[in-house]
Amino acid sequence: LDAVEAAVAAAEKKKADEEAAQAVNDLINALPTTPTTADKEQIEAARAAYDALTDDQKALIPDAAVEKLEKAEEDLVNAEAVKAVEDKIDALPTTPTTADKEQIEAARKAYDALTDAQKALVPGAEKEKLEKAEKGLADAEAVEPIVAAINALPEIVGTDDKDEIEAARAAYDALTPDQKALVPESVKTKLEGAEEALEKAEEDEAIAEQFTAAVNAVPGNKAGEGKALVDAATAIYDTMTDAQKAIVAQETYDLYDEELAAFKKGRKFRSGDDYYKVLSNGDVTYLYPAEKTITSAVVPNQVKKGKFFFKVIKISTMAFDGCENLKWVLIHKNVRVLGDYAFNGTKSLKRIRVMGTGFVEGKVIDAFMKAGSGAGKSQGAYITVTVPGNKLGEYEELFKGEGRLNQKAKVKAAA
Repeated sequence: LDAVEAAVAAAEKKKADEEAAQAVNDLINALPTTPTTADKEQIEAARAAYDALTDDQKALIPDAAVEKLEKAEEDLVNAEAVKAVEDKIDALPTTPTTADKEQIEAARKAYDALTDAQKALVPGAEKEKLEKAEKGLADAEAVEPIVAAINALPEIVGTDDKDEIEAARAAYDALTPDQKALVPESVKTKLEGAEEALEKAEEDEAIAEQFTAAVNAVPGNKAGEGKALVDAATAIYDTMTDAQKAIVAQETYDLYDEELAAFKKGRKFRSGDDYYKVLSNGDVTYLYPAEKTITSAVVPNQVKKGKFFFKVIKISTMAFDGCENLKWVLIHKNVRVLGDYAFNGTKSLKRIRVMGTGFVEGKVIDAFMKAGSGAGKSQGAYITVTVPGNKLGEYEELFKGEGRLNQKAKVKAAA
């Protein structure tokens, strides 16, 4: 009886073991060939069922089934790893900015941590998206400081901003077409506006510098050129805009005002022992000596007043009137006009030295009348006028004619 009972029990156990093993085997055989994370519960259930078997029951599971279970578990681990990476990549922005750097770098790190087998499971589209995000980040990092530099450009541009503007332009031009496309239109417009403003500022400064140079050219001018130099400065000033005028230093305007006053027609001034008057062309007339008691007089080629030189081209009407002690006069070569009665009342006048060659008819009318000692027709008979040798005949006729120099006076050539 005991043997029968033992045989029955053994048969029942065998049957139960076979049924349990078959149930687990069926679970394993039902597993997908290529598992995904969606199959996790099914795979874990098969594993739990297999682990719950006794050793005798496990021995009934075919090796192929055990291998399939282990492969399914391995594939699940790979799928989960890949899915985690895909989720990170899928979450990346389409148009990255530098604010997305940490997220993109995390996705790259997760991908690089995969095994080669896992990387092979990542779809090509996902890899492309990660690479595109990285390129987008690199582009954004290249663009961001340039956008910041452009936005930092001043609203009111001056020539002092040239280096900053040119640096911003060079940086922008160095961008790739894709990077340039990331720069907002408003930023591009600001850069272009700054460049236009810089060009205008440089033009304004150039005009202001031209005016300043023209003004600074007047002091110490060559006699006879002062008025033309002032007029040249005025011509520039009259074309200047308010913006250009605002660039010019006040000291330049102060000098310019001084120049305008200095060469103003009709201005009278004293230089040394004589008085002069400014003519319309900026040259001057010798008006008269400061003292009537002089015994000699020199009418110079040029005269300086303050910072400016003036060419003396004329002796005024009755310039030496009443200079009874005046004995000799030297008239330098720039003088070409003798005013009426220029030597009136010069009772002691004996010698006149004329160095210029520019006297012509109409420029010496009555200049010598009532010059020198004597009275009536004999007045001035003892005056000697020394002239350039090549003008002897012409000047004798001119001075004794319309100049009213006494016919007995001497006109001789300079030695």
